[in-house]
Amino acid sequence: MLLGEDFISLADEFSEDPGSAKLGGDLGWLGLGVLASEFEKTMLETDIGILSKVFQTEFGFHFLEVVGKRTHELTEELIKDRAYSILYARKFEEELENTLRIMRAEAFVEFKNLD
Repeated sequence: MLLGEDFISLADEFSEDPGSAKLGGDLGWLGLGVLASEFEKTMLETDIGILSKVFQTEFGFHFLEVVGKRTHELTEELIKDRAYSILYARKFEEELENTLRIMRAEAFVEFKNLD
């Protein structure tokens, strides 16, 4: 982060995450198993109030600031978060397959004899 820059304004300006960018990068309270493993690992290892180093997941490059931690279990919220994560991943895979299928169908390849 640039010295003196505000995390919220930087997230609003530079983040490509449609969910958190307009919220100043705020992801809210997150349970385990909701995020990409690299993101979760960095989140757990980062102390409160400290900016993490830049790290990469399958979704791009990130850095984060942990502003609080809690240890009590939120079973109902955890179940909802996991269900959302599973459904999101399934839908992502379906859309990826559809996009690849369309790209293959629209691709044109011409073989030329070089003799």
